[in-house]
Amino acid sequence: MTVSLPAPLDTQPLQVLVVCPRGEYLDTVRGLVGDWVRSTQIYWTVDPVAALRRAQQSPPALAILDARIDRASGCMLSRELALAHTDFDVLSFDDPGANCVQCQPSTWHWSELPRAIGWWVQRHLVLAPPAH
Repeated sequence: MTVSLPAPLDTQPLQVLVVCPRGEYLDTVRGLVGDWVRSTQIYWTVDPVAALRRAQQSPPALAILDARIDRASGCMLSRELALAHTDFDVLSFDDPGANCVQCQPSTWHWSELPRAIGWWVQRHLVLAPPAH
């Protein structure tokens, strides 16, 4: 009898959930995560309900959320994603100068997507130097 052991966590692909209406930032996200040491799978949806279901079934390492979709759902998606799992971050993005109430304490501009993902990588994927 052969027993299959699950792959070590560091060899399983990282899941990135992208929720935006037209997928206009998918190529940018693909390019940014393509340089990561670990393989990455990107799941894109326009539907907040599908995004929440996906996050509950297969928690992503990172969720990238268009703030316009979240405002349209009464800011429920970011709250529900935060409640679904506390092990992943939700980065919310909007266009500069949007005159709306922010759903999250901090909303990035889409032009800051590379910087925001770089910050996230430094925070979560770069190993700290060993203690002496």
